Amino acid sequence: MGFIDSIKKLFGCKTEEKTECCCSCGCTEEKTECCCCGENNEKETCVNMANKEELLKKLSDAVVEMEDDTVVEVAKEYLGEGMPAYDGIMEGLVDGMNRASQLYDEEEYFVTDVLLCSDAMYSGLEILTPHLPKDEGNAKPAGVIGVVEGDTHDIGKNLVKIMLETAGFEIYDLGRDVPLQAYVDKAKEVNAKLVAMSTLMTTTMPGMQTVVEKLKEAGIRENVKVIVGGGPISQRFADQIGADGYSDTA
Repeated sequence: MGFIDSIKKLFGCKTEEKTECCCSCGCTEEKTECCCCGENNEKETCVNMANKEELLKKLSDAVVEMEDDTVVEVAKEYLGEGMPAYDGIMEGLVDGMNRASQLYDEEEYFVTDVLLCSDAMYSGLEILTPHLPKDEGNAKPAGVIGVVEGDTHDIGKNLVKIMLETAGFEIYDLGRDVPLQAYVDKAKEVNAKLVAMSTLMTTTMPGMQTVVEKLKEAGIRENVKVIVGGGPISQRFADQIGADGYSDTA
């Protein structure tokens, strides 16, 4: 289960039921809204799903191949076609990083290769992130996120931050190598409803339990959902430290 799925479960969010496109263009993609209705309710050409899939693959491939300039070029083309930035991030850039991580696990990529892939991904994020939908309605619930003290690996944390902001949270990013007390102080300051911690190192995992204990000592644990994540994290570990949710990937 990914971070966003875990968040939806914790906060009781319901997935909106999808309905088929209401136009007569023959589109069989299931969508929450008609893919062909414009502002004047006039039926237009159905979104070219094949073209979208092609561009998403190009984004993913460019990340895997460490091609910063190509990522930027394809991201701009993707937006120019009127396609959703969130899909470009998750199904293009993040997919590419997942593939790069798999290559690292298979010992085909070195750490330096993965870092170059992440540079390419960030180049794409700079283009796509400003085009994510913004919620200008009611006040957003506050969340605090950071990589626990002793760890500086923040690629996953940065992705989760974007996903949470897109999901409607006001996220306060503490960065990486975050002192454990800082989570509690910031949560109290902003009246946070969520504290999210990540790590890729087994040596820093105990710090997550310390944060949970500090939240209890501060008297705010019952008001805050705690979610933990990262490569070495498991559901068993999350249960042991008293976290509310867990995910090993974004």
